[in-house]
Amino acid sequence: MFPDLHESDLLKEILEKLSYNHTFNSQYNGRKSDGTVFPVQITMSGILDQDGNLSGVICIFSDISRLKI
Repeated sequence: MFPDLHESDLLKEILEKLSYNHTFNSQYNGRKSDGTVFPVQITMSGILDQDGNLSGVICIFSDISRLKI
């Protein structure tokens, strides 16, 4: 469903935003297993360790097809 991170600058963009303000929000086109393309809202929040370093990420993918009609 998620775009191929290795063939785009998406991973770099996500990591830069997560390390700067600990959040990432964007919309992309996802692909279902049957090949159907649909709009996806991606929301990520960084999890910080005791020293304030990024140690993990919570990620929510939302199908926003109904919002795009």
